[in-house]
Amino acid sequence: MNDCVLDLENSMDLEPAATPWYDRSRYKNNATITTGTGGWVQRGSGLWGYNYSPTTRIVIPDAPSINHGVSDMSIIAWVLADTSGNDSRIITKQDGAYTGYFFSCAHTSDTLYLRIQDADADKYNLTGTTAFRDDLPHMVGASVDRDVAANCKLYMDGEDDTASRGGVLADIGSITSVSDLNIGSNFVGSWRRWVGPIFILRIFSFALTDGQMRNYYEKTRHLFGVHG
Repeated sequence: MNDCVLDLENSMDLEPAATPWYDRSRYKNNATITTGTGGWVQRGSGLWGYNYSPTTRIVIPDAPSINHGVSDMSIIAWVLADTSGNDSRIITKQDGAYTGYFFSCAHTSDTLYLRIQDADADKYNLTGTTAFRDDLPHMVGASVDRDVAANCKLYMDGEDDTASRGGVLADIGSITSVSDLNIGSNFVGSWRRWVGPIFILRIFSFALTDGQMRNYYEKTRHLFGVHG
């Protein structure tokens, strides 16, 4: 089924509770927040995001809906990458053998990076073009079509931002893992931490097209004061 399996967005009038961060999808993959020194921040539009610090951890328990096996998947997030960060994970769903997937801002280039990996350690990765650790809001995205490598792409502000693809897509088996999904850190939650706010996070069980990514950007950019 083509579905949204995770939908984190907060537009409440009052500051949200410290925990949980409620999933608006039908799967109710609610996130538990270990606050550290982070906290909620609000845009002028009324949208709340969680401002990550080096001690923040947000975890969603393992569930079938956020394990993609050999199926397509997509990720969309509105983020602000602090210039003080380094190799920063937006999300990580990997076990100790690295089976699973992660989506990040790479420390060597400050560009987007996505990796999927199966239990045989076969890897497929996408690297982005645009450096975005600039203290400005951006919509970042990734789309994985398990049948067509050319349709596996990264997106920055609604546009294709893919610089390169690595690995052989056909070699990748199931990426299902027994790990929890970590937002803003790696799978152990103690390194690769995001620094800055994450406002919206959505995961889909299908590969979004160029047009769908662009449409989502156009429909949400006003929340961040991005016009024309």
